[in-house]
Amino acid sequence: MAKLGLMVMPPKGRFSIIHATDLVRLLLVLVGPAAPSHFVVEPDDGRSGGWAHDEFARALGHAVGRKPVVLSAPAAMLKLAAKADQLVRRTKAKLTVDRAAYFSHRDWVVHHDRGVPRSLWQPAIETSDGLRSTAAWYRQEGWL
Repeated sequence: MAKLGLMVMPPKGRFSIIHATDLVRLLLVLVGPAAPSHFVVEPDDGRSGGWAHDEFARALGHAVGRKPVVLSAPAAMLKLAAKADQLVRRTKAKLTVDRAAYFSHRDWVVHHDRGVPRSLWQPAIETSDGLRSTAAWYRQEGWL
């Protein structure tokens, strides 16, 4: 959708995101000998309050060189679109019913009371940089 410049997103909701490289760095810290034990963490990119769906859609569009039009669609419409995508593309569908349900959830923001202590780890990759490098990799692989 970002490549086309038209992003259909759920109307409300927020989520947190983390670059895979940052997550790997955290996991390596957590298996180290000095790591604390018996605690739960919810890592993210450090963006307080996470990303609203429309904010992220614009950031993703920017990463692929577009200024997207962002349209809000209710969960039922996304589910219908997913069924249509699966009908047309079968196993190669980009939007599946389970993905539509996942995207439509209103609160995927990490709880900062479960954040990683800054003395232990902090994200190093800005989300906008991560999106651009991911888009470049997708282009290199012929996926974008």
